Amino acid sequence: MDNIETITTQENEKEVVSTTAVATISEDEIKDKPAEETTSPLISDEAPGETPVEEKEETHPETGSKQASEKFEREKNVAIKLERNAEYFAENLKFDEALESFRQSASHYRKINDRQSIARIHYRTGFCYEQQQKYNEAVKSYMEAKRIFLKMENMEDYSTVSDRLAKTHYFQNKIDDAVAEYEEVIENNCITGDMYNNFGFILLEKGEMEKARESLEKSIKMREGLESEEIHLSYNNLGVVDYIQGNYDKAIENFKTGLELDKRDAKDDRTIQFTVFMKPEFKEEKFTDHKVFPDVNTKACLMLNLAAAQGMNGDMKSAVETCQEALTLDKDRPYLYEAAGWIYINADQEKRAIEYFRRATPYDSANEELKKVITMINPYIGLKVGRNETCPCGSGKKYKKCHGAVV
Repeated sequence: MDNIETITTQENEKEVVSTTAVATISEDEIKDKPAEETTSPLISDEAPGETPVEEKEETHPETGSKQASEKFEREKNVAIKLERNAEYFAENLKFDEALESFRQSASHYRKINDRQSIARIHYRTGFCYEQQQKYNEAVKSYMEAKRIFLKMENMEDYSTVSDRLAKTHYFQNKIDDAVAEYEEVIENNCITGDMYNNFGFILLEKGEMEKARESLEKSIKMREGLESEEIHLSYNNLGVVDYIQGNYDKAIENFKTGLELDKRDAKDDRTIQFTVFMKPEFKEEKFTDHKVFPDVNTKACLMLNLAAAQGMNGDMKSAVETCQEALTLDKDRPYLYEAAGWIYINADQEKRAIEYFRRATPYDSANEELKKVITMINPYIGLKVGRNETCPCGSGKKYKKCHGAVV
């Protein structure tokens, strides 16, 4: 999915951006993986139009009681210090210590009935649990934060928590729960362009292509209005929808637009979907036609998607050229070589295809799909045959001149 909504606090005056993905989940990102952030996301200290502290004589400083005012300030200052300590622990990946400090901070905020801060603590607590992959605990914390923000009618922070909660469901492979979360936010009329992208990403993965298209088109419209730096991810996801539905001209257009709009530093990685350029005779084997990969260079992935669409559109020369350009952008991670392998199968360059598939995942690895496709290209690859012996395929040629030439 791309990154999560950016959330700020007045106290720390800083932004924290989290990444996850899909196609690309915004701020978006993934399955069987912890959340990407290493710094706890924050929520604003005050909700618009809300007085975070209820008027209670024994705690509120405006009651005219000096003793009550001093008590209020004392509790608030202690709570803030504990919260800052917790943030320090979270930033340094000491999540158990952070959780304890957040717990203590919340107890002081409760004494002065500061609902905004209590909800914020629940949100930050959920973040810590998520980093520990304790997703059930994270969900409970996010749900409580969301409940308080909704009761306060603080829809901005409610929306942010809902996005994080939907992603947490996604991390647990609870796709229907993630969909339901976004549908609730839409019903409350507080969904953002980033969230529409994430929602479209999840619908795409669920196979609901028309709903995914509708959500992604809304994401693009909203992101254009805000001059979003993440809009290329929406175009990538929409291109994947077009590709899967066979609209290759439109897919090419969307992938090219995504490349033009991708202005981010390449080191800012995302979780993204890429298309698999399936050799027609392999389709009967039910290989996956699109996959989700974390931590990709989005320009490289957009190029690989573009290459697949160009190939499916009959332009293999452009497909190979685009693929080669993508390989220059990111040489260290396997998703590039898996995608490139499919391009070269279709270009009838089987030796190079096998080379790339092997670089993507070693032949004796647990990736059964890649192992299967290598075997389909060369069913004799695992046999111990001398290079000058007759090829076991029955061609009558020496092995080195036949199937031995593509190993």
